[in-house]
Amino acid sequence: MSSLVSIGIPVTERVEGLSLTIDSLLEQSHSDFEVILVDDTDNEITGAVCVDEAERDDRIIYVKTPGHFGVLPSHSEALARSKGAYFMWLGVGDRLDREFLKVCTARMEERTDLSLAIGRAKPIKDDGSEPVAYLSVSEDDPVRRVESFLESDISLDLWYGLLRRPFAAAIPSRNAIGYEFAFLAEVAFAGKMETIDGAWSERNSQLSADVEETSEVEKSENDASIDTLGVPAFQWGDPYLVLAAQLFCNIAFLSDNFASLPQIDRLRLAVRAYTQIAERWGVNDEGQFISFAVRIYPEARITDRMHELRLYLAETLYSEAQSKTLFEPLSRAEEIINGLCRLKIGRLPPTHKEREIVSKILTRFDSTKSENFKNRAILALALFL
Repeated sequence: MSSLVSIGIPVTERVEGLSLTIDSLLEQSHSDFEVILVDDTDNEITGAVCVDEAERDDRIIYVKTPGHFGVLPSHSEALARSKGAYFMWLGVGDRLDREFLKVCTARMEERTDLSLAIGRAKPIKDDGSEPVAYLSVSEDDPVRRVESFLESDISLDLWYGLLRRPFAAAIPSRNAIGYEFAFLAEVAFAGKMETIDGAWSERNSQLSADVEETSEVEKSENDASIDTLGVPAFQWGDPYLVLAAQLFCNIAFLSDNFASLPQIDRLRLAVRAYTQIAERWGVNDEGQFISFAVRIYPEARITDRMHELRLYLAETLYSEAQSKTLFEPLSRAEEIINGLCRLKIGRLPPTHKEREIVSKILTRFDSTKSENFKNRAILALALFL
């Protein structure tokens, strides 16, 4: 089995420290690697520095984008150009200890159930402080792994772990705030995540300080940051809604990685993921969910898919047999219905098929004495309010 490691280094703004980053790679004890150096600037001096660094070793591949792709697209470009069995991103100025690639690659080859190997980050400040907390997502159940990941202390360091490249490259990229977290949620579903002893990295102290002082979702007042990231301007109006919308849509119906789950389990996990983000970090206006989702995924027929979900749930709740199979006890349905009501799904005008099922529910509601059906009907009708 090939142990080639591809390392993507997007250069989007800073070039200071790039030589130190390359030094740390050329000193690796694991020599079977390639570096994809993506120059996403329009600065001739920066470009010349990148070319000079690429000429240091045949394993370094220089890629020049035609213009400012932005931070996330340039990361995606590096992944798309890679050929290794494993892949990781590295920031300009970041450094890896000599054994990093060797230790992480060996662990990934030993543990086929791992989808992400994370190194230990050295403290940024030389003040004797302890290293940051480490992530371990070790549950056997893939649904629980996603939930565990979203409940964890999520930091940008996870974005720089060692991944299995074929799987990572198959996840569609999206130029959206928080995409990296939505990406890692899919990685968590695919396998376990582990922080590896003996694999140390050192993040660019200036870059890390900037991130610590001004996180990605707090830059809405900084035009330069918006231009550098290259995301559509509307996303800065409610950045955590952008992240929550990606998680919901990917899990509920867009990503093939969750296709192994029954539809109702996908929907339940999608609601839980959305709720976790909304309650952990806050969303400004949940009523904008559908509008944001449509603009994030303009090609994905989001409103049609939401109609399909609503019809599916209404028909399931109408059917006593299906309800007993999927929603016993009924609180299992309540969690999903309450989540969709938070997304203001009721604002969607009902389709012809939806009007038919609503009519059937209302007719039976008026004639039945079954309390169970009436409770199910109330839940179903809530989706249209």
